Amino acid sequence: MRAATYAMAATASVALTGAIVLIHIASPEVKQSLANITGHHWTAVSAISAISFGLMLVLIYVLLGPEKRNGLHKSEDLLGWSIALVLVTLAMTFGIFALYVVQYMAA
Repeated sequence: MRAATYAMAATASVALTGAIVLIHIASPEVKQSLANITGHHWTAVSAISAISFGLMLVLIYVLLGPEKRNGLHKSEDLLGWSIALVLVTLAMTFGIFALYVVQYMAA
């Protein structure tokens, strides 16, 4: 597989993981549900993150097909998906931080 495929899967996985973290910060019920899965909510989030990366990688590999997959070796594709990965990671990080600040200020 090409590096851009991994970057695409990582971007999708980070977005999903970030969304789960945002939801579980805002909802004690979701946090408890995650804790019921593995014993601790962060362990469940980590497991979901690892599994989602693998699933996203397989889905992208299957959905793209050989022609498009072979076209992902261009440096522009890797650069674009690397930038997307950084932006999604930063957005989720700032979103989580903002949610924690809002909860702290409300307490």
